[in-house]
Amino acid sequence: MGVGIIGAGKMGRVHAANLARGIPNAKLVAVSDLVEDSAKRLGAEFGITNIFTDYLRLVENREVQAVVIATPTSMKPQIVRAACEVGKHIFCEKPMANTFHDAEQAVKWTQKSPAKFQIGYQRRFDPLHVRIKENVESGEIGSIVLVKSNTREPLPNPAQWPDLKNSGGIFFDTCSDDYDLVRWLCGSEVSRVEAEGSPRSQPDQHTAITNLSMANGVVAQLEASRMTSYGYDVSVEVLCTRGAVFTKPDSASGLRVVKGSQEAIATYSSYLDRFKDAYRLEMESFIDSVVKDADTKATAHDGKAAVEIAAAAKKSMQEGKAVNLPL
Repeated sequence: MGVGIIGAGKMGRVHAANLARGIPNAKLVAVSDLVEDSAKRLGAEFGITNIFTDYLRLVENREVQAVVIATPTSMKPQIVRAACEVGKHIFCEKPMANTFHDAEQAVKWTQKSPAKFQIGYQRRFDPLHVRIKENVESGEIGSIVLVKSNTREPLPNPAQWPDLKNSGGIFFDTCSDDYDLVRWLCGSEVSRVEAEGSPRSQPDQHTAITNLSMANGVVAQLEASRMTSYGYDVSVEVLCTRGAVFTKPDSASGLRVVKGSQEAIATYSSYLDRFKDAYRLEMESFIDSVVKDADTKATAHDGKAAVEIAAAAKKSMQEGKAVNLPL
């Protein structure tokens, strides 16, 4: 199956590398990016000669049966529509959109297309998170009472700070994985959202807390920060009626060592390092779903649900009160 990459940035390169180095039943055949030099560099790295600056040309190319959308978030809905209109299978990086309206429209387009759609929530494929879900679903530690999920990213270079217009802000961008993770672990939709962020007076925040009430009675607390000095840190805790399961500590060595007042932590440098295997596994799963005509494991509905939670969280912070779902 011929696959085209739209967006030659960090995630575009991750998926291009995985496809070029051996995802069963898939072959990287085209690259598109608005910046021609970026598209050419990525194409040259993996021996791809179909290079485009207009994503429509890639979508319409006969060698391409599936597309990977790894563009800024603001561009994703229009690319989803274009791919759906010509029946191309779609793997779309999260978040699906930076407004709930756009996410709703994207879902409608996927429903009109016979092709497969998968949203890139790689934590669903990360071996450690899969084991957590298996422990919960086994019933051996009882039913879920509370979920805590944290995403802490290194302090960014000002030039690398996410563009608010393109990303949607911390609730849509950084928190997106945590929102999806809680829904996935709990097997339930969110019914109520309450959030706070800092600095509250700024267009975007570097740190945020989101409290979620699930339809099945579970409560969840999510923390996100872009101000982490010690590396990239992701953790989740699931408290159940007869036990609990944790990923903490989420460090590269598996250890957090305290000597006197000094703590030594061997952390991951970035999400690209922490979820290297998960990015490959999610792409393998997507291609497998296409080949076997099976449902994908992270659907357009999942993508829309995370955007809806993000929109509610932003509204809650701005208005200083809880927001009920659905919007």
